[in-house]
Amino acid sequence: MLSIAITGANGQLGQSLRAIAPLFPNLDLKFFNRSELDVTNRKSIQEAFGSKHFDYLINCAAYTNVVGAESNSEAANLLNGLAAGYLAEAAQKNKTHLVQISTDYVFDGTKLEPYVPTDLTNPLSVYGQSKLLGEQLVAQNCDHYSVIRTSWVYSEFGSNFYTKIKTRADEGQILWITDEYIGCPTYAPKLAQHILSGITKGDLPQGVSHFAGKEVMTWFGLARKLLPEADIRVAPKEKQPLSVNRPKYSALAG
Repeated sequence: MLSIAITGANGQLGQSLRAIAPLFPNLDLKFFNRSELDVTNRKSIQEAFGSKHFDYLINCAAYTNVVGAESNSEAANLLNGLAAGYLAEAAQKNKTHLVQISTDYVFDGTKLEPYVPTDLTNPLSVYGQSKLLGEQLVAQNCDHYSVIRTSWVYSEFGSNFYTKIKTRADEGQILWITDEYIGCPTYAPKLAQHILSGITKGDLPQGVSHFAGKEVMTWFGLARKLLPEADIRVAPKEKQPLSVNRPKYSALAG
């Protein structure tokens, strides 16, 4: 039976992995929340991996506030970048395969056709830069790794696009949603299924790969798909999200 450590257990991907765990009875999953394993602390990591060997480590811990990262670059770089390097060091030492989750925001959105893993990166935001740093540190410090870039992740778990707009819709609010960005929305449980299925079958891509939803759409289109009965309107400029440099087009292809 393969043993798997999962960090960031309380995030939406961590919760999604927990939700589908019963579908994989041959995997021994150990979930770590922040109080059990602080991935920004080398000592905490050493203690977690010094007493038990894990075949795989899935790092779901992340700083995901794209707007907040602009004014908290140190925190974003620590959690998304340096912490990934710490985990890679531990994985290398303990012969563990590291699965690192990354993002479409490592691209600048100027390609205008789906990005493939070999395309050049050029993040526009602090968030994207911090995630790219994580990719680089994983590759530098670990021989056996899978960096999975995904995009626009949503689910019923935690705080994300879907849960936020559903709360507002349930309160009877008009939903003003931007249509200026194009990407591939990804349902978190499907990403979780991709990871655990790949581990079980032994065919999880090594190196850098992409996994995202198949449909290319705007945030406005996603809102209409998720909440077809809600009052959803295209946001004018004054109702657009706080200004952050985001890729205008960030659809991902394998």
